[in-house]
Order: sequence, then structure tokens, then C-alpha cells
Amino acid sequence: MTLRTLRITSVEGLATLGRHLKFGGQAPFQLILALPGLPPDQRSGLEETLARLLSYCGCSEGAVGLMAALPLGAMGAIWLMPAGSGWVALAVTIGAAAIIGAMAGKAVGYFRARRRLATEVARIMAIISPTWAEHERLEKAA
Repeated sequence: MTLRTLRITSVEGLATLGRHLKFGGQAPFQLILALPGLPPDQRSGLEETLARLLSYCGCSEGAVGLMAALPLGAMGAIWLMPAGSGWVALAVTIGAAAIIGAMAGKAVGYFRARRRLATEVARIMAIISPTWAEHERLEKAA
């Protein structure tokens, strides 16, 4: 399997890195940070972290959402359904709850990955451009 390569050579490219994050994850790729001012000893660790965040799919959170929704859906269906509704209605209700729980979990995982990506990008920007870090600090204080 050939890995795709994403090469970041400018601060502008780094700032738009979040556009490469697709909902549901994507195939792994190699990320190369060729940024002036980035210390070589930090480069490989940052490349791995960013590549992992860019290919994050939210499956762990989706599984948690699914596992939480199954018993909650069953309890809710048994409690809320009228007597004599039948097993089919119960199964459909539990299935719908499971799908909704899994989708909600995946969405939470995806948005957490986006937030972590933004944090990592800000940290890299602070490393390569101390004036950018000062600007961000003053902007947050205002």
C-alpha cells in the first residue's frame, strides 16, 4: 500500500491543515512538515501526531455511543411502548437507538479530533513564530 504524502511548507498551509480532516476518517498518509523555524528534533513527533489526528475516524467514541445506546434504547422502548406492541417494534426501537448512539459517538470523536488538531497547529505556530503566539495571546485576552 502506497501512502499519500501531504507536505506542509508554509504557515498558511499549516493554518489550513484542518481542511484535510474528513468526517469518518481517511486512509493513512505521510505528513511532512518542512516549515522554517521548526526544530528538527521536534519534527517527527509533530508529523506523527498531526497525521494521526488527520486520519482519526471516531470509531472508539462510536463504539461507546453504540454500547450506551443499546441498553438505554431497550429500557426506553420497554418503558414507553404501549402494551401489545410486539417484538418487531421493540427491535426496531432498539436498532434505531443504537444507530443514533453510534452516529452521535462518531460525531463527538470527530469534533474532538478537530479541536485537538487546532490545538496542535496553534502549538506549532507558537514554536515557529513567537510573534504569532504573542498575537494569539493578546487576541484571547481582548
